[in-house]
Amino acid sequence: ATLVGPAEHTIDCIKVLHADTTEHGQEFNWGKCKFLAHPDNVLPQAVTDFLTQHGVPIVRDATMLLGAPVGWDRAKMAKMAMDIHLESDLLFEQLQHPALPPQEAMLLMLACTIPIPGYLSRVLPPSILLNAAQAFDKQMLATATSKLNLPTPLSASNTQQLQHKLVNAGFGLTSVVQTSPIAYTCALALAATLLCDAKLNII
Repeated sequence: ATLVGPAEHTIDCIKVLHADTTEHGQEFNWGKCKFLAHPDNVLPQAVTDFLTQHGVPIVRDATMLLGAPVGWDRAKMAKMAMDIHLESDLLFEQLQHPALPPQEAMLLMLACTIPIPGYLSRVLPPSILLNAAQAFDKQMLATATSKLNLPTPLSASNTQQLQHKLVNAGFGLTSVVQTSPIAYTCALALAATLLCDAKLNII
């Protein structure tokens, strides 16, 4: 569960949730809990005592939530995004295995690699995602070039065809660098009703 609100209210909700899970014979896993607080937010002593009692770390910079970095330390969030990209290195390596036909390799790359940065592009500002997006685009094109035995360096027309949508006679290997600004803008527009009253640095 993800609880959001003033520190005291959040702790009250945690207590209720803990009591409810205990009542139903479930175990509350404190080891997986984190408390994300703004660096300027002075937490009440009762809050810090409760968190210390249960071994819950107080995070002041950034952490992972639902598969994406959240927080205020943009440099740390950018590094987390890059770490997520690096986790796909093995997949890109296996896609180049000689026993895997090019058609199947391209379908797997389309289905298994693009959704991850596609998700990040909707929840992270483009400036934070930029380095990871550039690395992903580079690795995706390099993998496709190798698997399809394309000439290197890639020509502009070859790159364009690889990145065009399938309906436009392309391979659907969309550039994250090119699409992340509009993807993030659309995500903000969809969440506008929730963010309109919040004073957040979201750009």
